[in-house]
Amino acid sequence: MSAIEVEGLDETQRKISNFIINLPDAAFETMEDAAEEIVDKAKAYAPVKTGYLRDHIDIVERNKSNQFIIIESEAPYSQFLEWATVKMRAQPFMQPAVHEVAQKLAAKMVSKMKEGLNK
Repeated sequence: MSAIEVEGLDETQRKISNFIINLPDAAFETMEDAAEEIVDKAKAYAPVKTGYLRDHIDIVERNKSNQFIIIESEAPYSQFLEWATVKMRAQPFMQPAVHEVAQKLAAKMVSKMKEGLNK
């Protein structure tokens, strides 16, 4: 009778278990980094007259258990600048920031997952 011996199976199972346990934390950490980058970029893209709009763009809620983060501009006229009015052209600041960061987010998530597998 033949026997097959697999070396390193225990170590592989341990790594996979750790990966599964740590994945939500790693994903949320990546989301937090992305959210902070979005805030920085939105502030840089925001049109500045008084600085009020730029100074009121921030992360307003972080929910790790449900895996979401809310970024908001609390200036009451934000939506008019972002989307335009019948009398004013749009001067988007949030959309370009989100778009720019989102293009890199998938690669950052994959990198975090690879790090998690190597722990």
